[in-house]
Amino acid sequence: MAARQSSPVPVRMPAGRRFSAPRLRRGHRIRWLLLSVVGLAVGLAALSDFTGVIALHDITVSGVTRIDGGAVAARAYDGYRGMLFGRFTRIPTLANFSPARAEAAILAAFPEISGVRVHRRWPHEIEVAVTERQPVGTWCRTTEQTRPCYYFDGEGVIWGTAVPSSGTILLGVRDERPEGDIQKELLGAILDIAEMLRELDLGVRQVLVGRGPLSELRVSVTAGFDIMYSLEHDIRAQSGVLEVFLADRRAAGSFTAEYVDLRVPEKVFYK
Repeated sequence: MAARQSSPVPVRMPAGRRFSAPRLRRGHRIRWLLLSVVGLAVGLAALSDFTGVIALHDITVSGVTRIDGGAVAARAYDGYRGMLFGRFTRIPTLANFSPARAEAAILAAFPEISGVRVHRRWPHEIEVAVTERQPVGTWCRTTEQTRPCYYFDGEGVIWGTAVPSSGTILLGVRDERPEGDIQKELLGAILDIAEMLRELDLGVRQVLVGRGPLSELRVSVTAGFDIMYSLEHDIRAQSGVLEVFLADRRAAGSFTAEYVDLRVPEKVFYK
């Protein structure tokens, strides 16, 4: 008896996207490849953190002339993130080193540094480029015993321990006030006076900030006399009056005096 051949029964696929077998296998391969790459990256990170394959060997510091480069390099180590998850100690490597953290630590520790850039040089080196502040003078407090003098720059930043200056290379300020910060207005007036006097060929030897109310300055110049300025009136106008006065005196011959007083507007008193 001949066997009857049954006709194929159609199978309904669920509505939606259909995937062929080759396409499914390709998707599995891509997923496994991505997982392998992630696993390899994690493994390399762990290898570098705990075996020192890219361990930090050298820190080079450039741009320092008055600062100890070794101290800057030591502070740069603050950029190293030493613990993993707060429990595991990691070997210092370039992978777990943060240049931004190192820069912040250096600037906080050294006020005499105005700028710093930290770069990683793979595989084993850190480069630190420093920009030092340039002092424009020394600021001395007669009432301080532990650190009577320090350097300052044009921004009013103070640092270090200085020897009192009485020359023209660095502007010397003697502050007799018992306390008080370097105010920007006061510093600006001192720097303006020094610049205007240089234009008159008068070098500044020292600027005296007195004990009384902060209303005047006494400036010793290389010509051998003092100049008294009022901080309550325009500094430039007082220097203009001084310029006319000195031109008249010099035209009449040599001029010597103990002091020249400019504190009264548009008038000059001298002795």
